[in-house]
Amino acid sequence: MQWGDFSQVNLRRAYDEREASQRLRGVIASTLSRTSADMREQADRVEEALSRRVAETEEAVRHLEVELKEVKHVTSTEKNSFSLVQSNFLYARPAVLN
Repeated sequence: MQWGDFSQVNLRRAYDEREASQRLRGVIASTLSRTSADMREQADRVEEALSRRVAETEEAVRHLEVELKEVKHVTSTEKNSFSLVQSNFLYARPAVLN
């Protein structure tokens, strides 16, 4: 093989490597683009799910606050009722004579 033949072989290999490099850059760019879009989509889904969960938690807190007020009212009513029963019991006892 002569110097000219080696040069031609080297030029052909360089051209092939350059084409392979360009294809690889295209694949990498496509992969990065898809990955970026997938990550954005996933971030949007997470944000939506988190917002929904926060709204559900806030609704649960409001519901529990209403129930707490009802329980406090019932407890207060029961205490008053118990106090009335006790006071009625004390005043309704017949006096014991010695």
